[in-house]
Amino acid sequence: MREWTNDELQKTFLEIARRAAVDMSFRVLALKDSASAIALINPKPLPEGTTFTFVDNSGSHKIIPLPDPVPGISEELSDMELENIAGGDVSISGGWSKLGRPRT
Repeated sequence: MREWTNDELQKTFLEIARRAAVDMSFRVLALKDSASAIALINPKPLPEGTTFTFVDNSGSHKIIPLPDPVPGISEELSDMELENIAGGDVSISGGWSKLGRPRT
């Protein structure tokens, strides 16, 4: 089975986020059964052993996912490296950095 590309993942999750914002029955499905919701948007099978969980972030308790750890880095990052990650246009693993951007 072919792995998902970062671009496929980003496009799929962007469409899930868009649809869950306007279609309450889809939102309920995504919260209850993420694999089924993903399959409605992109029928390509998820990699074996990979699962996703969607959460309702509309209340006063907000959930902010942390980026994946950077392999091979055991020391603190320099100020410049931190600035590039925090404010630069560097893609964060998992594609979450582009979810909030408007479509062009």
